[in-house]
This record gives sequence, structure tokens and C-alpha cells, in this order.
Amino acid sequence: MFQSGDDAVVSLFRIVRKKDMDRISHLSFRYTAGTALNARVRYELTEKNGHCHIFVLPKGHSENEALAIDVPNSFAESVRQILLQYHTGRWNGFDKKCRRVLDGRSFTLNVRFHSGKEIYAHGYMRRPKHFREVRAALDDRFISVYHQNEQTKQNGWEES
Repeated sequence: MFQSGDDAVVSLFRIVRKKDMDRISHLSFRYTAGTALNARVRYELTEKNGHCHIFVLPKGHSENEALAIDVPNSFAESVRQILLQYHTGRWNGFDKKCRRVLDGRSFTLNVRFHSGKEIYAHGYMRRPKHFREVRAALDDRFISVYHQNEQTKQNGWEES
């Protein structure tokens, strides 16, 4: 259904059911948090051969300040639980834009599961249901690891 003034894409994507949202093999979540320098945020999670690796680029940091680190598999499960809690399987195929805004905010979520199912969602000044809750929960999980790592580095430098 189209509304006056909105651009929309008719999608043939299917909702990814909870039962198909098994272990995450790869997650990429990116969003812009404004138009200032370094206002982009990027989280990546890859689970392969029993090992979980994440990449964290928080708002206000440059690429060379990003963190790439191995984390326990429980981290990937906690991220999966966030996706399940907020029904992100329903986001699959979301692709909405507001072309009237030139310097707005955007997001992209791409998740591949070991089941072979995938969630892909993108928006520019348009967001799916529960977007803010998902963003806040993922921010909390990934940024907490980033800050723990920074604290560990500081403590290591102080002891040297």
C-alpha cells in the first residue's frame, strides 16, 4: 500500500520465523547518528567454527579507533535473543526511504543464520517497528565490550 509522498518498494521477501533464527553466522548493523564527522556506527559479528568475533565502531570514533576482538559464544546468543525479542524476522525486506530529506539518518541490518535464512532491512528516515529498542539493545551489548576493552588497555598501560 502506498501513501501520498512516500517512496516504497514492493518486496517479495518473506518474514524469517523465529524457529529459523538459529545461531547467527554473520550480523552487520550500521546506522548513522547524525551528520557530524564520525557519526556513523557499525557493528559486525561473525561466528565460525565455534569462535565468535566482533567489530565495533562507536559513534564519534574514527575507523582506526574501532575494535576487532574475539568474544565468548554467549555474546552471539545474547544478540540473537535481542533479535528474537523484538521480532526482527519481520523486518526482512524492509526498504523504505524518505527522498525529501537530504541529510537524514539511515540504517542497514543484515543477518545470516546457520539455518541459511537471512534478514535484510534498510531504511532512510524510515524505520521498522521496534527499531529504537533493537538499536539501544545492540548499542548496549557492543559498546559495553568496547568500553571493557578500553578499560583493560588503560589498566595495562598504568601497570607497565
